[in-house]
Amino acid sequence: MRQALERGITNPTEHLEAQNWIVEEEGRQQRQGRRHYWWLLGFIMVAVLGAVAGAWRIMKEWITATH
Repeated sequence: MRQALERGITNPTEHLEAQNWIVEEEGRQQRQGRRHYWWLLGFIMVAVLGAVAGAWRIMKEWITATH
């Protein structure tokens, strides 16, 4: 996209606007990627905590039943 815009625009003002748009778009994509990362990490943490809580109940019953 960057190369297409830079090659296709000969007007210096439009060229500068296109470059600014590209920088803003890349920043937006990076922010979106970070946001997805943190949502996924949070989801994984909740899933792990749920699994540990479930396993703990089973292990606690198993330990108390054997003694």
